Amino acid sequence: MSWIPGWTSAAGASLWSAIFFWAGIAALLFLGISEVISHRYSERKDELVSEQQATAEQRHDEGMARLHLETAKANERSAALEKEAAELKSSNLALERQIAPRQLNSADIERLVLITRRYPGETIAIESYALDAEAAAFGEQLIRIFRAETFPFDDRRMSLSVLGNIMLGLRVTGTDAAFASELRDLFNSSGLPAGDQAPSLGTGLIVGNPLAPVPVNLFIGVKPMP
Repeated sequence: MSWIPGWTSAAGASLWSAIFFWAGIAALLFLGISEVISHRYSERKDELVSEQQATAEQRHDEGMARLHLETAKANERSAALEKEAAELKSSNLALERQIAPRQLNSADIERLVLITRRYPGETIAIESYALDAEAAAFGEQLIRIFRAETFPFDDRRMSLSVLGNIMLGLRVTGTDAAFASELRDLFNSSGLPAGDQAPSLGTGLIVGNPLAPVPVNLFIGVKPMP
């Protein structure tokens, strides 16, 4: 093994022995330092991973908080829109009730038929103001009921045109007080105000004689506003 340095002499062997000894010592020191550094880097890695996880969790929490806030605001907007829609619907229904023509429902029609059957042979005169289409439409419903029951009626709709004050609601008068009273009760209970005062003729154009005696005179005035 002559090719190994210092292998053939005591001095050389002693020298290389010392060299390798101190090299080993240096290696051990380097190993120890490397272990310390490696351990510190491992700890630093754990710290960085923890920081990254904390940052990610914080971002997640912030994102969830923003999501909850946006959801709450969206719910508030939705509730506000629903409230506005409900108010608008209520207003529209109120407006529809205001402009809808008067009419009797099926239960009131049955009551009207029973009343007319208690007064066979009597006559009902139906009157209204000229150009009052809504009153004429309500009168048409009544006429169809009377016609179906073959009950006598006198169609005087749109026969009165007056200047000045006009009458609102229904006016039920006539020579047959009992018949007129039952009809007034029917209309009032149906939400159609009916009084017992004859309409004022005032000044204007009149077709026929609205004050002519008749068992029942049903004057359909202008629809009252709610």
